[in-house]
Amino acid sequence: MFTKAAILAIKYYQKSFYRKTALPCLFEPSCSQYSLIAFNKYGFLIGMIKTMRRLMKCKPPNGGIDLP
Repeated sequence: MFTKAAILAIKYYQKSFYRKTALPCLFEPSCSQYSLIAFNKYGFLIGMIKTMRRLMKCKPPNGGIDLP
């Protein structure tokens, strides 16, 4: 239930706000896409932990290809 809610929230963000607020992403895939992959693959708890770790790395000089 929480996983589906998180995925819906991320998809809403991607469709509504991403292009308006986002700077060019340092990583491939983008942080929101990474989150979708993590939630689908690991479920809510581990997906949230992986997402938070990824967001904490989101600053130069980090970047590149990073998959969950």
